[in-house]
Amino acid sequence: IVGFTAPSVTSILLVFAIFRSNFSVNLKTISTLLAGTAAGVILKFALTTASTSNYILANSDLLGQLKALGTIIFLSIRDMPVVMLFIVSFYVMLIWKIGNTVKTRRKVSSHFYLYSFILISVIYTFIALVINGVLVASRYGMTRYFLNFYWFPILFSWLIYDAFFQSRSWHFRRIRNSSFLIALLLSSYNLIPRGAFRGSYYPPIAQCVDTALVRYELTTTTQLENGISSYVLARTITEFSKRDISIFQVLPDLSPSFWVNNRTHYRSLHDFAVISQPFESTPNLEVLEKINGTPEYEFSCKDTERTKVLIYGKDELRTEKFLDVGDRYAWKACELLIHNSSVAQEDCSVTTQPKLTPGIVTFGPYESLPKGRYRFNIQYSSPAVATELIGEWDVIITSAEQSVQLQKGNLNGTSNQGSEVSGTFEVSEEYADGQIQVRTSINGSSPLTVFELDITKVG
Repeated sequence: IVGFTAPSVTSILLVFAIFRSNFSVNLKTISTLLAGTAAGVILKFALTTASTSNYILANSDLLGQLKALGTIIFLSIRDMPVVMLFIVSFYVMLIWKIGNTVKTRRKVSSHFYLYSFILISVIYTFIALVINGVLVASRYGMTRYFLNFYWFPILFSWLIYDAFFQSRSWHFRRIRNSSFLIALLLSSYNLIPRGAFRGSYYPPIAQCVDTALVRYELTTTTQLENGISSYVLARTITEFSKRDISIFQVLPDLSPSFWVNNRTHYRSLHDFAVISQPFESTPNLEVLEKINGTPEYEFSCKDTERTKVLIYGKDELRTEKFLDVGDRYAWKACELLIHNSSVAQEDCSVTTQPKLTPGIVTFGPYESLPKGRYRFNIQYSSPAVATELIGEWDVIITSAEQSVQLQKGNLNGTSNQGSEVSGTFEVSEEYADGQIQVRTSINGSSPLTVFELDITKVG
């Protein structure tokens, strides 16, 4: 909306203000110009942000993408000649109507706003898709976003006829529209035999999960129903399994993945996990075992690359790190976020840079915590003596509305000996499920090495 719709609307207003026959400088014109300028800035910001994002192929092969686009268009013309003829006619009509209005400086028609909005939106959308690299060979699944160019004109099919047959009778329009509708239906019907799937679809991943559960249940009377997996696999397994099971999509740290699903549908306890190493979004095995220990039963899928089903038992698999009093979870320093520091590969510790800069060293883990009291421990060392103040720690909790400092304290030297500092904090109902971070910082007087942070629920 911010990146493309807003610039489209304001650009239309700008074009209208400039090309209308009674153009004059007034408050309305000035505000339109300012709005158009602001929209241009927003668009530039959106495109710049997109081109530097980790998910965007900013330096993608433009020529290769255009070639791929040509292939898509060719296949569309081959498979849907009637629909493609209409779509091409629609866009030609748009360009002709806008160009004719601008060239003759005639009075703007009631549809001019709509013509301009459609055309400029299509241009902006196409630019966005190319910048996002959706036509790159490795991301062909993203080409589904080009479907908008196909169905979008159908919503405004009446425009193409009104542009050329405005003086025709109402009966003629009925015949014309009916003919077009029949042509579209026949074209769609022609595609059904080619695209229809006949038979039983039972993907290997669903077969693997079903087999694992059957083998486990041979040794027990418990029937397993709920599991976790990545977004990529959760829907596939749930829909195509022969059993009545539900797979909940989670992130690598086992937190819920809220993407095209029901937030109220999640559970705290599950029965099994499906781990598939080829996917980066798969549940992290180390995190899974740190929370739940080793699984009761493990099954490797033969026909599915590096995929395992880890079964813990009925409601024995937890995704929340702090469900009960006494629950503890530890993060190595390298698993936290760091600033002006470097990571030691041998022990995953984090040490400040040789050139000491006062400020934050480690922060995170941005973990959502339920209501309760917690204790934390920071394991660290410093060459300064124990009486020297080298920095401080603090606990910050961030909710949707604000960030609040819950506790803070001092960090003293340890004479290069491993030591730890502890503290407690409480998460009230107001900040329940807010994201917590325990930060360490230095004042610049001495280096600091952080080894580990652990949090325990104590009440």
